[in-house]
Parts: sequence; structure tokens; C-alpha cells
Amino acid sequence: MSRAALRCVQNLFCTAAVLLAACPALALERPQAPARVCTGYFTVAAPAELPERALPTALASRRRNEARARPALGPLAASTRLRVTTFNANKINRSVLNNPTYLDSRPRFAAEIRRHLGGPKAPDVLVLQEIWEKPDHQEILDLAAELGYAPIAADWDVVGVTGLQILLRASAGTVERSGFREFLSPTDRPENVFWERAGGVRRGVLSAVVKFPDGQRGLIGTLHGTPLEFHADVRARQMAQLNDFLLTTGPSVDFAVIAGDFNIPADSAESAGFLQGRFQAKGRRLYDGLFASAGLVDAFRAVADADREPGYTTNPDVRHSLPLRLLARAGMPIQRERIDFVFVREAGSGTLLHVEQSHVVFDQPVRLPGEATGQFLSDHFGVGALIHAFRPSKR
Repeated sequence: MSRAALRCVQNLFCTAAVLLAACPALALERPQAPARVCTGYFTVAAPAELPERALPTALASRRRNEARARPALGPLAASTRLRVTTFNANKINRSVLNNPTYLDSRPRFAAEIRRHLGGPKAPDVLVLQEIWEKPDHQEILDLAAELGYAPIAADWDVVGVTGLQILLRASAGTVERSGFREFLSPTDRPENVFWERAGGVRRGVLSAVVKFPDGQRGLIGTLHGTPLEFHADVRARQMAQLNDFLLTTGPSVDFAVIAGDFNIPADSAESAGFLQGRFQAKGRRLYDGLFASAGLVDAFRAVADADREPGYTTNPDVRHSLPLRLLARAGMPIQRERIDFVFVREAGSGTLLHVEQSHVVFDQPVRLPGEATGQFLSDHFGVGALIHAFRPSKR
């Protein structure tokens, strides 16, 4: 079966899943035994509840970041400032039925990416999710070459089934190795759901180890967690495997930056009914439990107060795909939630991380020449962060 046919099947299953999500009575989860997760190295239990002694992720992020800002740390033996941006571009199927504005969105995407990567505060790293179409992939490769960025995944056979891409500014560092780590189930099958398998989608972490000019090595990674409310248990197993991946990779790097669309709501503006409420509650337990216990610092929450800057990354004003239109018609519009993150993690080598800035990006409509009003690029907003990785001198 061709890639296009597989993608068509995926969209049909996705649409059916969205219709199921619109009917909570059909989507209630059955009680399950605690999951066991095959990580490729060893088997671990997937955490289902908040660990008793774990600080909530937002609080842990703020406290650790404040501690790293103390001027008493003295002279630095190594210092790298890294700008990172993550964005789910939602570049889904070109069929008019599924996404009637696809062809119109392509020039907007190119114009906005060119503006973002060519500006004075251009990121050193741009990670993208949902790059499903080969023309979009090629356009990203062309933009990268034009603007001085190197793609981590130049192979369409990887991008086309993961939807993931990492662009590294050529002057920022040197890629020492890269690869894709697939999430696996206890039976060594892909850790995804039936409609993802039908469409040939693989879930996992696309990553690269980058050596920076000061000699520090950083792991840069991106992922896209399985979506939809009733797949919370699948996401829990995926996040447990992410934790194991970071632990097994940690000894070879000085720090890690993992960014992407986790589909785990950390902050929500409202709850639309029973099913959405359960999704938010499970997501909050994952965010507060697993991420804090894994030593991951939420870059946005490390510097932004939740009361003044909610930082929602879902865009309720987009209706350009069939699943989103069906949700809206069923009375379930996109909720305002924060599900896209830039996480940073110290690896125990002596390198410390301080988040200096973090903000929401790609959150405005993009106007083409001659237009009075613009259109949004995606049903997501992006997240940007400025991270200082440094190692104090030994006294």
C-alpha cells in the first residue's frame, strides 16, 4: 500500500476516533491492570498516580530555575546560550475533504518560518511536529538550506512516518549522532493506537547529540504524543519510556532539551464535560508526577507566572481540518490548554541550566500580500525558550 493510501486510511480512522470522542458514553475507559512498559533496555512500571514525594512540575521548575540564577556561582568554565522553539505545524493531508485550506496554508507556512528563522532572535534549534506531506518536508529542507540550518532528519522515510523534524543552526554546534527511538509496547509492537497503526504512524523520540562550541554536549529531542482524550494510558506509557530514554542517554551528555506536542494538558482554561475533565485530570497527574520525578524542568513555567501568563498552546480559532470541524459541530471546540512544552534536564555532569526567557510563538494569524485578514498556521501555538547551559569553574 502506498504512503498516500496509508495516510488516507489514517485520516478515516482519525475521523472515526474524533466522532467517538464526541460521544462520552462510547469512550469510557475500562479498568486496566497497571501497565508494564518494554523500553528496549528493561521493563518498568508505568506510573499512574502522582508520586507521594514529588513536587509538582511547575513548582519544581520554578524553584530549580531560581537556584540556578544565583550570582554566587562564580566564574564559568563553559557557557552556551541556546534558543529553542517547538511548533506543531499540523501539516495534515492535502485532500480538500480533510483540509480545504492546505494549499493556501503552504505559502503562509514558508513566509512565517522564513520570518522566524531569519529574525534577530532566531532560534538555534527549531523542532517541528506533524510534517506529514512530502512537499512540506522538501520545503523545510529548502528553507533550512537557505537560512543556514541543518535538518536532523533529512530522510523522508523517517519524517513521513513520525511527522518529526529538527532544524539546527549550522553555527550553533555539530551533530555527533542522531536517530529515532520508537516507543514499544510490552509485546515489542509499536506503542500507538489502532488508527495510528493503520496509517503507518510511529511514535517515539527523534533526537540528536550536539557538541557546542564550548565543548558541552546536549541531547536535543522532539516527540508527538498520541492524541485524543481516551488514549491517556497510552501517553502514560510513552512518557515512562521517554523517562527511561533520558536516563540511559544521560551519561553521554551534559544536558537535555526535549520539546514537542506532548498532548498532556498541564494548564486548562475550562473543562467541556465528563470526558474532557478526565483527560485533563489524567494529564495533570502525568505532568505533576512523571515530569517532576524525571528531573524535567518546564521552561515556560520556570519563568512565567500561571495567573498572569497561562501560556495556552491549543488554538480554538482554527477549523481547517475535518476532525476539528466535526468536533466544533458536535459542541466540543478545541479547549484552551497548554500541551506543548520545552523541557530541560541536567544530566549530572556538572552543567547547570537556567531558563532566561520563555514565551508563546506562532500565535498570530499570518497575512499574505494583499490580504486584509490572515489565517492561523495551525491548531497549535508554538513555545520558545532561551536556555543558558553553564559549568562553574572548580575552585
